[in-house]
Amino acid sequence: MKYRISEYKRLTAEYTAWNLRKLALILTIVCLALTLNYLFLSDSTELTIVTGAFFCGALLFAGCFVWLSYGYVDNQHSHTITGILVLMIMTLLLMQLFLLERAIVAIDLLLFTLAIGVMVAHRGWYLAINLLLLMAWIAFGFSRQCQYCFFHSIILLLAVFTISGFIYYSRQKVIKHVAELIIEGKLYRRELELVTKNLDISNERFQDFLENASDMIQIADPAGKIVYVNAAWRETLGYSDEEVRSLNFWDLVPAHHEKNWRAVIGECLQGKRIEFFEGILQTRQGKSIIVSANINAKIVGAKATQTRAILRDISQMTEYALAFIENEKRRKSIIDNVVDGIITLDKAGRIQSFNQAAQTMFGYEPGQIIGESLCRIMPPPPRMTEEEYMQLRLRQRTGDSDRRAEECTGLRSDGTAFPIAIAVSRFHIKEKTHFTAIIRDITQQKKIERDLHTAKELAESASRAKSEFLATMSHELRTPLNSVIGFSNILAKNKGGHLHAKEMLYVSRILDNGKLLLELINDVLDLSKIEAGKYEVHWEIFELPKLIREVTDQFLPSVQEKNITLKVDIPEKLQSIRSDYRFLKQVLYNLIGNAVKFTNEGSVTVTVGVDLKSHTAGFMAVKDTGIGIPKEKLHTIFEEFRQVDSFLNRNYQGTGLGLSIAKSLCNLMGYTIQVNSREGQGSEFIVRFGER
Repeated sequence: MKYRISEYKRLTAEYTAWNLRKLALILTIVCLALTLNYLFLSDSTELTIVTGAFFCGALLFAGCFVWLSYGYVDNQHSHTITGILVLMIMTLLLMQLFLLERAIVAIDLLLFTLAIGVMVAHRGWYLAINLLLLMAWIAFGFSRQCQYCFFHSIILLLAVFTISGFIYYSRQKVIKHVAELIIEGKLYRRELELVTKNLDISNERFQDFLENASDMIQIADPAGKIVYVNAAWRETLGYSDEEVRSLNFWDLVPAHHEKNWRAVIGECLQGKRIEFFEGILQTRQGKSIIVSANINAKIVGAKATQTRAILRDISQMTEYALAFIENEKRRKSIIDNVVDGIITLDKAGRIQSFNQAAQTMFGYEPGQIIGESLCRIMPPPPRMTEEEYMQLRLRQRTGDSDRRAEECTGLRSDGTAFPIAIAVSRFHIKEKTHFTAIIRDITQQKKIERDLHTAKELAESASRAKSEFLATMSHELRTPLNSVIGFSNILAKNKGGHLHAKEMLYVSRILDNGKLLLELINDVLDLSKIEAGKYEVHWEIFELPKLIREVTDQFLPSVQEKNITLKVDIPEKLQSIRSDYRFLKQVLYNLIGNAVKFTNEGSVTVTVGVDLKSHTAGFMAVKDTGIGIPKEKLHTIFEEFRQVDSFLNRNYQGTGLGLSIAKSLCNLMGYTIQVNSREGQGSEFIVRFGER
């Protein structure tokens, strides 16, 4: 559009200048001719003045012709030149009229003046002025009765109309051409506006893209003066727009990294494109960051005028990469130093990695085994193909089964077979299935298992022999001991009165020790039967209060003798219990007997715990206020032949088997027994019933 407007102005100016040149040349020639004419007729002072005026006018018109020929004249200056020409013509005209009174020459000059007004000025007021001047001149001529004045006036009018018509025709052609240019200019103006609008939108989008790019974008001159940076650059390096205007790229480069950067920028200025160069830059806060740079230069006329760089902050990525490498080293170190062999397999069962323990276990180097099938180190059993064996080993599992180890046979590089345990788990990388196999050499474990099995059989055999021996010996000892106790009872009655007091004391001691020995033999016999598995639980339904009363009644003489209290706390509503009557009675008997034995004052309390909803017995407890048990001895009280310490053994009689037998019987019935005790304050034994 701008081109079309300038073309219109140029054509208009050239047309005006062309007309003015012609007019200036004609006026120059006329003025020179009149000057020569008056020069030879200079017979008066007035004529001399007119001659000088025409000569000066010729010089002025010649100057205008030269200016219009060699200089550019726009529309505004053309009006000025026209005014100067008209002013000179009117001056010469008036001079000739009033000084010489020669109308014939004035008519010719007025013809040129009128032509100028119509052809150049094209102004209505200018044409009106010329017409008025013409009428004034004609009136002046008739008043002076100039010769041929009327004839020359007619010629003047015809000439004016002829020239005016010609000029009007030329002017219409110019106006038409100018109108076409204006219309064409409007069309081009619309096109230009649309192109400009699209260009503005495109520039705005491009600028928005640059400003919102995540990478840093930088443009600098060859000396490093920064010309443009985007928002990511400013945000990452911490500089404001005002600071960037006075910033040089080399201000961002640490001194010990400047050499590398200058080498890269130098190559770039020579036309080389730099890609993925990693360097160090320093932020405004003094923090060093690692950037990956792609740099190229703008070349104009074989010379670099700008460097353009796209920078990416990879500091965090580098930290992650270093951490990953460190973790990979640590992982590899762990894998290579574990005692178990760790191998990875692809979906087809081909080995992909082989750790140090696996190399030692099977005798292969990684280069010898990687890419081979798992069957090379784990041969399939007879009557099974390799494909079936691989499907068995790498079958699709879920949950805990992935971690379950299976025993199979491994094969070393020298052909030696050995037992191994293998656990296979599945994992996925980029939607591809892989497997990890953890392998352990269980040769030594199998040997230990065989040794333990042999030892177990020997121990069980010895235990059975011990139990059989104890059962036999207890039976053999019980028979004569019963005779001793029976005869001691007869002697203790002293029906004949032959025994005196001292002898009766001896018989009483024989009887007490015999009973104690019988109790010991019974306990040993019970314990041996339990260990030998000769006791069987006979489940029956009975009333628990009845069993408790039977047991507590047996201890009434003992508690009366020791002057302590035996209490029973049984709820009124209590459902029948399903248990082994004989075993539960023995357990309660041993617990109460133990409590009475170690309680010198206070009480022994038997309590039954009941579920409030079902009214069934949940537990049975025996609590005393005796000597208690030290905390460090609590874990030994259920062991065989154990009491609290040797001192107690000297003060309290017993075999130390009562609690052991009670615990063994509870285990047979599926019950649990626990103890709470504090030394010097007493103990509480609780038997919790299982669901039956």
